[in-house]
Amino acid sequence: MNNVRLCGIIGLAISIRLAGAGELPTETFSHANAGWQDRDPGKMIVSQLTSGGNPGGCLRLVFPAQSVAFPDTDAAVATGQMASAQFTGDYLGAEAMMLGFDFKADHVLPSSLWIKLYSSSNVIYRDVTSHLNVLNAWQPIRVSILSSDLGGWLGDVDAFFDVVRDVVRVEFQLTRQSEITQMYYLDNIFLDRLPEATPVAPDEDGAWGLTWRNLRVGDAYRVEAAGDLASPVWRSLGSFNAADQALELRFQSTNDVMFYRMSLD
Repeated sequence: MNNVRLCGIIGLAISIRLAGAGELPTETFSHANAGWQDRDPGKMIVSQLTSGGNPGGCLRLVFPAQSVAFPDTDAAVATGQMASAQFTGDYLGAEAMMLGFDFKADHVLPSSLWIKLYSSSNVIYRDVTSHLNVLNAWQPIRVSILSSDLGGWLGDVDAFFDVVRDVVRVEFQLTRQSEITQMYYLDNIFLDRLPEATPVAPDEDGAWGLTWRNLRVGDAYRVEAAGDLASPVWRSLGSFNAADQALELRFQSTNDVMFYRMSLD
């Protein structure tokens, strides 16, 4: 059998139950706005739609038309002050490793889209504007919250772990592009863990396997391998869209030391 090394590495450019390693559910906005609200009244209108989401309901963010193209900035906010907006608390204690959501823009892309996490005294933010490249189509955005470097977080990065241990406020901040009406949509906001691999016994043909868990159904993944964990080049073994939260992969036995990782496409 191969000398196997397992890596739950995500190639990343997330209601949370803060009770240890329990389930980390997704907010789908199926019934209400789930406690999300507008940060700066008068700039952007935040409302829940019962249809048009990915799928089902979603959160709609609208900048109304204006006579002059002021670069207004506003945000959809969850503070945990409403019972269903539970995105505050200890992310590390809940073993959350990834923050994600689906985003769609009508008419025009925003000038910027930031994710902002606040503690009582610090704030970190992640600029995901460069990930937005299509109109009228849902785009998945996933960001690591394992460290500031892995996630590309900016702001009070020296206090990164202090923030993610005590998140008191979450914002999705948008800056409008022009004076025309602009509509944006958020759906499937979630906290989750990274894919994790466990060995599977060889089958009757001698092929051994790995079972990968914590997959996001519908997300596109790529399986990669390398003989050295520090290698700058990983060989792609194939891509797939997850149809379940777990997937078993089989490999032919060799005497080579190999490392395997699962990356988000």
